[in-house]
Amino acid sequence: MHKIVLSVMGVLALCAVPASASIIFLDGNHPQQGMAEENIMFESGALIPNVVQIGDTNKSNTPVIFDTDFLAPVGSAGLDGSNQGIVASGIGQANIVCVPGAGCVDNSAVLGPNGSSQLTSLEMRPGAGFGWTDVIANPDFGTGTMNVFVQDNFGNNFDFTMGKGQDFFTLVASGGEVITDVQMTEAVTSSLNFGWNDFKQPRVSGVCVLEIDRPCIPIPVSVPEPLALPVAGLVAGVLAVAVASRKQ
Repeated sequence: MHKIVLSVMGVLALCAVPASASIIFLDGNHPQQGMAEENIMFESGALIPNVVQIGDTNKSNTPVIFDTDFLAPVGSAGLDGSNQGIVASGIGQANIVCVPGAGCVDNSAVLGPNGSSQLTSLEMRPGAGFGWTDVIANPDFGTGTMNVFVQDNFGNNFDFTMGKGQDFFTLVASGGEVITDVQMTEAVTSSLNFGWNDFKQPRVSGVCVLEIDRPCIPIPVSVPEPLALPVAGLVAGVLAVAVASRKQ
C-alpha cells in the first residue's frame, strides 16, 4: 500500500519570532509528553457535503475547521485549495473524506480500486482566536508529492514536503509559538499523480486562547488525578474492614 511521508525540504519565515521559537516536524505519530491530546468530534451537520466542515475538540470543546476553498500564501510551495466537497465519515471521532462526484481525483489506475475519490487539498485550522501547540495528522493511502504549509501566531510561514512512505506526521510548536493554520496540497514540484484517500482521525494538543502581546493562554482540560484511584481504593478498604468488625 502506498502512503505519504513528511520530510523537511525548507522553511520560509516571513516575520521575526523569538530565537527559540520554531515549528518542528516529526516524521510519524509523536504525542507530546505532558500534553492533553484531543480528538476531533463531528456532529450530523458534517455529514452534509460542503467545502467546509467543522468539528470540535473533545476536551476543550473548541472548533476545528476543515476547508478545501483556500489560497496558498505568497511564497508557499503548495497549490491553492481544490474546492472539493468533503464530509466526515461518521458522527463522533471520524475521518475527512472527499465526496464522490464532487471534484474527487481518481487514481485507481495507479493505486488500484482504493485509489478513487481522493482528496487533493485540505486546510485544518483552529477557530478564530485559538491556537495549538501540537498537530498529529494522517493523510492515508496517497500518491505524488504533498506540500504541508504551516502558519504560526506570529504570521510566519513554514513549508514541508511529503512523498511516498509512512503516513503519520506530527507538527510541534515551541518557544511561545502556536500553530494557527495547516494547508495540505500538491507541491508545485510534483510530477506524478497526486491525491490521498482520507484524512484519518486528526488530533491536536495544547489548545490555547490567543491574546495580543501575550503568550497564548492554555485552556484547562480535565485530567484524572493520579492519586484518585489509589485513594478511593484505600477508603473502600477501610470501610470494608470497619463493616466487618461491626458484624463480629
